Amino acid sequence: MPTDTAGMTPVPDSQPDAGGSVPTPPVTTIAALVRTVYESLWDDYSAWHIQDSQNTLANLARPVPRAPKVEHARAAPVLETPSLDVLDEDDAFEITDFDDEGAVANTYLGPNIKIDSVGLLDAVKPYPQYDACTSISRNIMKGDDSEYLPFFPFSDDPDYEFEFDNGNHKYFAWQKPYVGPDTQAVVVEAYKVLLVECGLSTEQIDKTRILPLTSTEVYKLIAERKFPSWRSMNTCRPLLPPRDNAMSPRETLNYFLERFCNNLNCVTSFCTTHLQTRIPAPVAPKIDPENLGEAVSDPCGRNCFMYPTSSDASIGTLWTPTDIETLHVTLDYAPDTLPCDLAVIVRKPCHEVFRQRKAYVSPAPPPERTVRTTSTNLTFDMRDARNRKMATRLPCQHAGPCDARSGCACVLTRASCQTRCGCAKTCGRRWKGCTCARSARLCGTRHCSCFRAYVECDPELCIACEAKDVNSNMCRNVSIQRGKTKRTEVRESKWGLGLFIVEPCAKNELIAEYVGELIYNPTVRSRAGVSTHKARSYIFDLNRRIAIDGAHAGNVTRYINHDSEHANCNTAVCWVNGDHRIAVCAARKLVEGEELFIDYGAGFFKSTSAAGSNTNNPLNQR
Repeated sequence: MPTDTAGMTPVPDSQPDAGGSVPTPPVTTIAALVRTVYESLWDDYSAWHIQDSQNTLANLARPVPRAPKVEHARAAPVLETPSLDVLDEDDAFEITDFDDEGAVANTYLGPNIKIDSVGLLDAVKPYPQYDACTSISRNIMKGDDSEYLPFFPFSDDPDYEFEFDNGNHKYFAWQKPYVGPDTQAVVVEAYKVLLVECGLSTEQIDKTRILPLTSTEVYKLIAERKFPSWRSMNTCRPLLPPRDNAMSPRETLNYFLERFCNNLNCVTSFCTTHLQTRIPAPVAPKIDPENLGEAVSDPCGRNCFMYPTSSDASIGTLWTPTDIETLHVTLDYAPDTLPCDLAVIVRKPCHEVFRQRKAYVSPAPPPERTVRTTSTNLTFDMRDARNRKMATRLPCQHAGPCDARSGCACVLTRASCQTRCGCAKTCGRRWKGCTCARSARLCGTRHCSCFRAYVECDPELCIACEAKDVNSNMCRNVSIQRGKTKRTEVRESKWGLGLFIVEPCAKNELIAEYVGELIYNPTVRSRAGVSTHKARSYIFDLNRRIAIDGAHAGNVTRYINHDSEHANCNTAVCWVNGDHRIAVCAARKLVEGEELFIDYGAGFFKSTSAAGSNTNNPLNQR
């Protein structure tokens, strides 16, 4: 039976049919429909849960299949069995053989064997104490912890100040209705039925406030875990994406563009790290229709636009509004796509696609002379990379030039415009990238403007140094985004456990990236009680609003110990494709087998009750 039945009110008359589909009840309001479907699905789930539990127990009770019995002669071992008169009563022991059926086959006395005792405490030393965590390879967005306190940590320790946790949380967890895995499964299925079969929208469902989870929470659950297929397969339709089949091609594309993260550190849908994304602006064409043929090596067929034809005056095939809109949407973001490829997308003859493209796409504008507006404080220096506000804003998106009158976020934070900004390409505030390759210099040195600014080379801006080509080693300032780290190993050290490098490393080379949960300042303060009591903190300040906490999720860099006199590593906050990330680099040449140390800073060893983090981070010291 389900263990959590939040909001469950059984309605026997609303049982589904044999096929598992839930009939739409004769109700007059949306709230009544949502309630009836939810209660009906609870009945369906309860019946399935009982049957599934019985099947599970039956599977566990089945006898283990045995291999076919092979008859063979089995002789008892020949042992010089001394009599009990010879053996000491304490030394004598009995040996019993069993057959395949478990019956006693033979019994005899064993020989006198002398066994030397071994002290386990001397042979096996206890492993040093350490805090375990979930292993991750990149930062994950946590934001803020819940305002509901699940329990008081160290409740059996009289020295722990539980008043601190009580003051940093508004409620106790037992005051909030529990939504367990059973309820989650029913709510997810209820959204499927109400969206797909009943034709309701997520706004209409959420407005009723009947289901214990909102649509946003349901989408997050589906991205985090899998649910059992407890309804018949013909009704278990996917919930994501909740898209109406009647949506136009433009609406469909905008739906996915809104949910696709185009940050180069992510490039995935339903991103949980970059919580806000914007639909990119349409792209202007660069190739005139008359010059498209220069990019075609072989015609795509007899209907290719490359062949001269008199079909301009012919009727041609039927173009529906959906076909035309599909073509226009594609041309908005890929205007220089060849008609040969567009013909495959819209399933129309190539020469007709060419005519439609010519009528829709404006001629390519003449190349404009780059005229950069004059502005002050445009040097992308350490202020940009370490700007305390930079990681908390979206790329600027406004009408007019980037200035204070337009409300440009880059101007307000005194930072340079980035690749994702919506301002003109000729904006004087835009970061231009480095020119190391054109001036015969190497990226990753003080000669590189990106490296000096604690910025990794942008694959979309630093073209000459081949930052975009993952197979090229010309650019030496893309280690974080390419994951070029050194091999390390956690071993016992003077201070419990430590991190050791197992391959040579040159000065300033990236060893690893410090990763963990991205948390806001309120959560930094609320976690300070535990870290202060344990005298162990894994929080690094990233910028003014966000910090990285490697206590619950992180990687091996959390085992790097402190040594102010023999620190052989530096840490630096770097700007990588629009994100602040922490790099751990070698402060000098390292040999294989060295333990890694960094200087935590004087602020780390002060009381963390106010901030809960290393307020004097040893960052940007490379």
